[in-house]
Amino acid sequence: MRNALPPPSAAPPPFPRLFALAGALLGVLTLWSPWLQAQPLPLDLRWSVPPGWAPSCPDRGVVLARVQTLAGSVVPPSAIRAEASIRTVGDRFRVRLQTEVDGHRGERSLQASSCEELAEGIALVLALMINPEAAPPAPPASSSAPVPASSASEAPPPLASSAAPAPPASSGPPAASAAPAGSSAPPAPPTAPEAPAEATAAPWGRELRVLAVLDGAWPPGWGAGVSAGGGLRRGPWMAGLEVHGTLPRSATVAPGKGGSFASIGVSLRLCRGAGGAGWQADLCALLEESGLRGVGDGISEPSTSWRWWLAPGLGLQGGLRVAGPLWWEGGLEMLLAPRQYSFSIEGQGEVYRTPRLGGRARVGLGLHF
Repeated sequence: MRNALPPPSAAPPPFPRLFALAGALLGVLTLWSPWLQAQPLPLDLRWSVPPGWAPSCPDRGVVLARVQTLAGSVVPPSAIRAEASIRTVGDRFRVRLQTEVDGHRGERSLQASSCEELAEGIALVLALMINPEAAPPAPPASSSAPVPASSASEAPPPLASSAAPAPPASSGPPAASAAPAGSSAPPAPPTAPEAPAEATAAPWGRELRVLAVLDGAWPPGWGAGVSAGGGLRRGPWMAGLEVHGTLPRSATVAPGKGGSFASIGVSLRLCRGAGGAGWQADLCALLEESGLRGVGDGISEPSTSWRWWLAPGLGLQGGLRVAGPLWWEGGLEMLLAPRQYSFSIEGQGEVYRTPRLGGRARVGLGLHF
């Protein structure tokens, strides 16, 4: 079989540049992803301390680092907004902690004998909202844990379960008393509360998937294929690559004469989506480099022709969590070829012409870390 546009080629062309770029990108992401994974949690914390006590109270960065340590590597599906306003009442510190998750607001009040103990309690409450299985640290024998202060509206439920665990409480009641008349003022001069800071960046998540494909793209008709790849996700965005291939499919131009066609390719994809506890849905822009191989059948001197092209496309993909990091995944995608190629047998005519539009349906398993 020969290819009429352009002239026939008996061997595949040199390795396409996009394949080389995709391989380099996959290697970089694989090497860097452990460091990228250790990004701050998606927590927008506004933190203010009493005037004059800023030097002795933990700052916002210390509290965020403590939340990260307590919550572990769990990635919540939604960002948390929190505001902690610490004040002094007599010889004790009190905080009103206001939180918001997906439009659901809550409020809690805590108090402790020191600013450090109160900051630890705040960090634990936020860590439990992110990961209900976060283990609270054992308090030193000489210190007292923060206790709930005045009753307030319930805090929003944690992102990964339906019931929010309560913050640690001591057995004794709150002890708030007025300051003695002759008590001295705080040693440090008054300072203004810290200005609200920007939200911290969402952490990076890693995804790997292997999918069975019902392919209706470049070879004739519809047939089976396979796709494998992965990517990195941060907040609503995901960038990744996938490699795919199809089993050979046939087309005929005359009884007993025709060709066998199979495709391979790699796609770079940029997706934006939404998700929750146990589900994810994305809309993706695709750029795919595909190669189609045609081999003559039923002729005395069969030849092999390869043709390559870049094709943009759009796709929908989604997933449902099965257990732990294991997900069911699937999707649909459409691709637009910039040109058509004709495969012909000399003296017999055209065996097959590639389409302008191609599509695929995919389903399989993935791992999300």
